Amino acid sequence: MKQTKLILKALLVFIITAFLSINVYSYICNNGAGFGYGGTGESSGGSSICSQNNEIEYVIKLGAGYYLDAKTDIQQLLKEVEWQDIRGINYTDMHSLVESALMHMKNAAYTYDILIRTAEATPYNEEVQALLKGFNYEAYMLENGLNHELFYIVRSYLQTGDITGIFKRTRYDYSKIIQLLEALKKELYYNKMPGLSIFWQLNETLDNTSTIGSYVARIFAAIQ
Repeated sequence: MKQTKLILKALLVFIITAFLSINVYSYICNNGAGFGYGGTGESSGGSSICSQNNEIEYVIKLGAGYYLDAKTDIQQLLKEVEWQDIRGINYTDMHSLVESALMHMKNAAYTYDILIRTAEATPYNEEVQALLKGFNYEAYMLENGLNHELFYIVRSYLQTGDITGIFKRTRYDYSKIIQLLEALKKELYYNKMPGLSIFWQLNETLDNTSTIGSYVARIFAAIQ
C-alpha cells in the first residue's frame, strides 16, 4: 500500500513537471519575445534561452489575454452589423459590446505600457539576438505561406534585434483600435448606425494586429 502511494506521488510529480515544461513559447500574440531579454535561462531543446520565470513574458501573456477578450467582443459586434438585415439592429447590445471591448482594449494598452517600460529597462539576451539576426526569414515565410506584407513588418524589427520595437508597434495598433471603438461609441450612444467604413477599418486593423502578433510568436517558437 505504501509502495503504491509512493508510485502515485512520483507519477503526479512527473505529470506536473511535464505540464509546466510544455509550450514555453506559447501562444498567440507576441509570445516568446520575453525570452529575448535578460541573461541566459534554463536549457530547452538544445537552446539555453528559455526561462519560465520571465516577468516580461508574463506581461505579454497578460496583455494578449485582454486583447483577445476585446477581439471576442469586436467579432460579436461585427456579427451584429452583418446580420442587421436579418435580425434588425439592437443598439443596446451593440453599445454594450463596444463598452466591453473598450474596457479590455484599455487594459491591454495599459499592460503594454508597463511591458514597454520594463523592456526598455532590461538588457537583451545576446544569444537570442544572434538567433534572430541569423534566422532565415525568407525561407520560413515561403515554407509556411505567410502574408508577405505583414511578415516583412515583423522581419524588419526582429532581424535587427528590435524586440521592444515590436511591442511599441503593437501598442500603436491598440491605440488605433481604441480610437475606432471610441468613435463607434459616440454614434451608438444616439442610436445611430455608424457608416460601414469604420467597421471595415476596425475589422482590418484587428486582423492585421492579430496576424503580426502571431508571426512574432511563430518566429520565437522556431528559434527555440
